[in-house]
Amino acid sequence: MAIKQNILIAIECNINKGNLRRAKELLSHYYTQYGMDEAYCSTMAVIHIHGGQYPSAQVILEQGLRINAINLDLLFNLAFLQFLRGDIIYAGYLCEKIQTLSNDENLITEVRDLISKIDSSDPSVKRANHRCNICSSEVNRFLPWGGYISPAVSEYQIIGSDIENFSCPRCRAHDRERHMVLFFDTLDFWQENIIGRRVLHMAPEKHIKKIIDLLGTVEYVRGDLYPTSNDVKRINITNINYENNHFDFIICNHVLEHIVDDQKAIKELYRVLKPGGKAVLQTPYSAKIKVSYEDETIVAEQNRLEKFGQADHVRIYGLDFFERLKAAGFEVAIIQNSSLFTKEDAFHYGFNEKEDLILVQK
Repeated sequence: MAIKQNILIAIECNINKGNLRRAKELLSHYYTQYGMDEAYCSTMAVIHIHGGQYPSAQVILEQGLRINAINLDLLFNLAFLQFLRGDIIYAGYLCEKIQTLSNDENLITEVRDLISKIDSSDPSVKRANHRCNICSSEVNRFLPWGGYISPAVSEYQIIGSDIENFSCPRCRAHDRERHMVLFFDTLDFWQENIIGRRVLHMAPEKHIKKIIDLLGTVEYVRGDLYPTSNDVKRINITNINYENNHFDFIICNHVLEHIVDDQKAIKELYRVLKPGGKAVLQTPYSAKIKVSYEDETIVAEQNRLEKFGQADHVRIYGLDFFERLKAAGFEVAIIQNSSLFTKEDAFHYGFNEKEDLILVQK
């Protein structure tokens, strides 16, 4: 390992001195010993950048990122390359991504220097167009959803996540968390429904969970069928192991679309909720269809992705979703997003302005 690092240091010294030929010779020796790894791709790209060979540098960096998509050296060199090529929007995006991943103060300093160059290179580019209400960071942009987007999303005009403004580049809070917290802040739900109450939180979102942890609940139960942390209980939403009329408030945010027997799950949520208790039951749905699109024969993940919009979804809810809630006994109150927030709010905080709050009461 020491020999490997010494070769890389020697290459860097030659690059800094402008001796690109010698740097290439040393890198060729490195390749013979260690092959095309992340360090090779990053170093070769730097040599090409110094030689003004921007297109080939781009190809090499992309090759390295296929080996490791979060290698910080590769990401920084790609950001610098985009800056040199005039794509300051992409360069800024990469800088923000590095800041979320890195704890290296030296690298963070280099990134901040590059951000300053990006800002000064084009006075028309304004940073901090957006604000994350979870971590209070002012950010130039939210990060888009990085996965495959099924044609079903646009075909059915599914109301759900804002895939263009999905996650905060600083704290990684996704749009549904930010939107939910804005709803709760504006409607004073923390005081009215959570402080001093018994709360059930299914599939608890990381950042909302942290907020509730700091509040004075009588009981805060975090439940998931597949818990990923010790403070989350294993709870099957179709068979909740609590007595009738136990909870004052339930949060079930984008869960029911994953449940095969969703009507049983809805009945269970109704059962464990106290009379007069409230629940937030968000789910993606399509206002284009009256009857939910379901097909029990569609079980393969790829087929579900194509048909339902996500590999672990089992349906696309239609407008009958609200009738399913009523059939279980719930009173349904839809709090329209537009009654609380403007289009400018949706842009600034990065959430889907079409998604209303689905509030029910027992």
